[in-house]
Amino acid sequence: MLLAVLPVTACSDHGRKDKEPDSLTEEALDGLMRSIAEGKASAFASMCDYPLPRPYPLRAIEDSAMMVDYFPVMVDDSLRQVMKNASSDDWECFGWRGWTLPGREYVWYDGGVQYVTYESEAEKGLRSILAREELETLNPEYREGWSPVSAMTEREGGKLFRIDSSGDSYRLMQFEDAGKTGGNPDLLLTGTMHREGSAQLSVYCFGDSTGVSVTYIPDGEEPLRLWFSYPDGAKDEVRVIPVYWRDYVKFGKSKENQ
Repeated sequence: MLLAVLPVTACSDHGRKDKEPDSLTEEALDGLMRSIAEGKASAFASMCDYPLPRPYPLRAIEDSAMMVDYFPVMVDDSLRQVMKNASSDDWECFGWRGWTLPGREYVWYDGGVQYVTYESEAEKGLRSILAREELETLNPEYREGWSPVSAMTEREGGKLFRIDSSGDSYRLMQFEDAGKTGGNPDLLLTGTMHREGSAQLSVYCFGDSTGVSVTYIPDGEEPLRLWFSYPDGAKDEVRVIPVYWRDYVKFGKSKENQ
């Protein structure tokens, strides 16, 4: 989901300090807070835009039925208490990003729930299990100290890519064959991530000692691309689709957020 295409609301990109929500927005925010505080899964599910992303490698919530099932995992006592103590006057508007509570760490609303930035303890535990399982499909040399960030597959072809993080460091791995991720990657680049523009889009920049570099913007314009540059000045692009690693690589059985 691309934040930049969310419906525009009439307030500053820097957050409102002197603007109150109009009556319709106030009513919606009150209903949203009440649905969370009172544990009303169906009411909350009806207010969400789908798919609603969750931190990788958790799966996005695809529809209201899936949200009703997942609600007890995502909404815990801590989040319910925050919503019980909040009022619609506490919400700040950030232009096209929509409305959120101070700290920007709970829920984003703009005509519907766009993002839940809060992560419950149950989600953190589940994400840790899934992350460990993903890394166990790699050669042991590439496991320790890394955490999965995302995975992509070539839109027209069989290449499989993954991005992992270790603190402020990132790496991009490319595998020609999804059945051989336990060996050495066909391409391994390291790099960094920074944010650009008012949308604060994530921009990943990778490179290696030979002069090969790759740029990737996961929330950029569709179709998403890996932009390659080579030492001789040649450039190339690989169109990719975000995927879940476990859908392409063989695993042992595990519990997922489905």
